Amino acid sequence: MAFFKTSRDQMKAHALVSHLERAKARISPGLYETALSLKWAQKAMEKIKKAKAEYFFSRNGWLHVLEICEDLAKAAREAHREDLVRICQPIYEWALNNEDQIEGGGLHSAVGSALAAMDQREIIPVMEEIAGQSDAETQFDLAMMFATAGGVPVDEHKAAYWFEQAAIQGHAEAQYSLGVMCANGSGTPKG
Repeated sequence: MAFFKTSRDQMKAHALVSHLERAKARISPGLYETALSLKWAQKAMEKIKKAKAEYFFSRNGWLHVLEICEDLAKAAREAHREDLVRICQPIYEWALNNEDQIEGGGLHSAVGSALAAMDQREIIPVMEEIAGQSDAETQFDLAMMFATAGGVPVDEHKAAYWFEQAAIQGHAEAQYSLGVMCANGSGTPKG
C-alpha cells in the first residue's frame, strides 16, 4: 500500500518501482538492459527526493524496494559489474532510511525478517555487513551469537569486537557484556 500527496507523487513512486522491477526482470549476463533500467530508477529516486514528500510507501512497499535492490546488487556482483552495485547502493540506503522512519519498521525488523528466511551459513556475512554500517542492535546481536554459539562456533575475540562496536554507540547491554568479558579476561576488545 502506498501513500501519496498528489497524483504526481503517485506517478513518481510507480516509476521508481517499475524501473527497479524491469531491471530485475532483465538480469542477463551483460546486464546492459538492467543497467538502463537502474539508471532510470536512479532518476526516479532523485525526482521523489526533490518532491520532499515525507514518505511514499508503507513498510511493505519500502521492503519491496529493498528486496529488489538486494537481488540486483547480488546479480551485479556475480557479473562483476561494480558500477551497477554503486547505482543500487544509494537507492537501497534511501529506501532503508525511509523504511526506518515508519512505525514498526526499521533496520532491525528488516534484518529479523530477512534472517528468518535465510540459510544459517548466509546469516553471519549479512549481519556483519549490516553491523559494519554502525547498527548497534545488529552489532549486539552478532556479538551474542559469537559469545553464546548462537548458530556459530564460539569466538570470544569476535564477540568482544562487536560488543565494543555497539558499546561505543551507547548500547547499554553491549557495554555491560563487554565489561563482563574484560573482567573475566575473555576475548580482547581490540582482538
